[in-house]
Amino acid sequence: MSAIADPSHHDHSTWKTQNPNKARDAITWHAYTSGMKAGAGVGAVAAAGVLTANKNWAGFRNRLNVSAKTALVVMPFLAAFTIVSEQRLLHGARNPEMYMASMDGSYVEKKAEASKLKFWQQSANFLYDHPYRALVTVGAPLVGGIYAFQHMNKGISVSQQIMHTRIYGQAAVVVMLLSSMAFHDYMAKHGRFNSLLADNMTKPLVRPSDVDVQSLVMPLPQGVEMPSAVSLPARRRNSSRDKGAVPVKPERNVNTNVNRPDNSRMTQQQLPMWEPVLTLGWTIGICFAVAASCIVLGAAVIYTSGTLTTLRVVYDGDADTQAIDTQQPDGNISQLANCRLDSPTEANSFHANHTCYLHLTLPTAIRSPARVFYELDGYYQNHRRFVSSMMRTQFTDEWRPDGTALLECVPMMTVESELCVVGACEAPEMARKRELFPCGIVANSMFNDIFWLHEGVLPSGETLNRTDLVSKGSSRIYAAHNNKNPTWDLSTDEYLPVWLNPNMSRIIPPVNGSTAPHITDDYTNSTAWVHDALDPTYGVGVGVENEFWRVWVEGAAMNPFRKAYGRIERDLPAGTTLVFAVQSNFFVRSFGGSKALVLGEVGWFGSANYVLGGFFLAVGGIFFAAGVLFAGKKWHSPRPLGDAAALAWKRKTQ
Repeated sequence: MSAIADPSHHDHSTWKTQNPNKARDAITWHAYTSGMKAGAGVGAVAAAGVLTANKNWAGFRNRLNVSAKTALVVMPFLAAFTIVSEQRLLHGARNPEMYMASMDGSYVEKKAEASKLKFWQQSANFLYDHPYRALVTVGAPLVGGIYAFQHMNKGISVSQQIMHTRIYGQAAVVVMLLSSMAFHDYMAKHGRFNSLLADNMTKPLVRPSDVDVQSLVMPLPQGVEMPSAVSLPARRRNSSRDKGAVPVKPERNVNTNVNRPDNSRMTQQQLPMWEPVLTLGWTIGICFAVAASCIVLGAAVIYTSGTLTTLRVVYDGDADTQAIDTQQPDGNISQLANCRLDSPTEANSFHANHTCYLHLTLPTAIRSPARVFYELDGYYQNHRRFVSSMMRTQFTDEWRPDGTALLECVPMMTVESELCVVGACEAPEMARKRELFPCGIVANSMFNDIFWLHEGVLPSGETLNRTDLVSKGSSRIYAAHNNKNPTWDLSTDEYLPVWLNPNMSRIIPPVNGSTAPHITDDYTNSTAWVHDALDPTYGVGVGVENEFWRVWVEGAAMNPFRKAYGRIERDLPAGTTLVFAVQSNFFVRSFGGSKALVLGEVGWFGSANYVLGGFFLAVGGIFFAAGVLFAGKKWHSPRPLGDAAALAWKRKTQ
């Protein structure tokens, strides 16, 4: 862009030279006001859109809180203000005279002439001037194409498609970045392509011998003489011997930049800079500091774990495990034979014939809340085949049936079964083949043993009952991907939802229908929830939003693993007697596993964990040993900092 001066206006270049600060302030203020105007316009449009959506869209109104809705208005305003003001400040810094002229309309934009460069030369100049813009222009479609190609592969899950896209996309972008850097270095050495040079390349070359040098000398006007060397004022050279001479300070020009910093070490950033050097002394100090921190932390974890009360009772497993003992160190079991499932046909009965009772007496007090866990040994939720057999989008209501095969859910995709609403099941002859929803091993292999607080007696004589075991809040809550029941028409003629699955209908309340608990005296065909499932204080939720189901589908990283079942929200003094009714429905003999109920309290780091404390102690010991080793080296053979004598690699032998 170029400017054509208008004689009717004053010269902005002279005005800027004489008033540099005023010109800068004028440009800054104009850029600021322009950004505010643009931001106000965009913010008004965004505010209108947010108000309209909040009024007419229930999902928008319920899912977003006040801060999120405010951000949808503020962020467009800030974006528009930043873009406009920064662009104007950049233009003002590049050509202040033109910008000042554009503020009062005193310039006419010159029409851009057609470039005489070839297309590849223009492309090279653009790539040199805008490397990041070129990378984004080429890289974004390239990565999108890679994802589109990976999305065609239906044999892998969406997460694997994204992972493959990330790997291939990173490789492609790195190659492009390296190529761009090499090209930028080449252009920096040889310069940009210029249209003037392109014109000159078409003209014939002129040899120096063909040029008359005298014709190149411009004659001086009449009456003007060249100044002679003797007429120039002689400069006096300063000498170190003239110590008494006072330097003459030059007269200050009022037109110079008054904001220029003084020529001092402070303003010119010439002060000494401190840089840490990792010497042997610093290394020794760091090793001992890390060792002390880890040892103290490990000792605290181990000590706290020893103070936490934890009771564990195994009630089902192989004959060579503790499950065959009715008298165990932490509690006793009555009717143990009911809980021991010897064959798969005995599983999933939900009957009193498979209900036993665990009697626990607290040796020490447990502070509120007392946590109840179930422990499963021999079951590997971290196995690759297990974690890959699910479709996470079915948990969050993002999936819709489109007729494609659900390969992610192999091998549990369909099943022939009847429907069960809580404990009321259809006749066996009504069974038909249906697709599992959600599909996969993770969603349909849920641990379905049920625990009830049958009774509890405190030393004071106060009693506890089933409603004192609260399960709400057992699962984790996420900000972005919480489970959500399907909002589309889930036909039970084609699908078998988990809340209508005969193996889980007593644990997961139905989405549609009664959510009240149903508990019999002998616990036959009873529900796992003891409060109304939709109760705002104690409800465990319905469908895939159910607490028990959400706890199960969050995979465990270790074996054996414990998962939260509920809690007793009160202090339990020493001597408290608790009786848990356990209904055994989950078969574990097929993989040589065992099941246990765990009652305990949680510390500041979680449940009792001696392994974590031992890990911290081991790390602290390693750093302590390293510190001692380095300290011995420093004491035995110290080396001054910067001494190069120890770097000699070749010595003469005597």
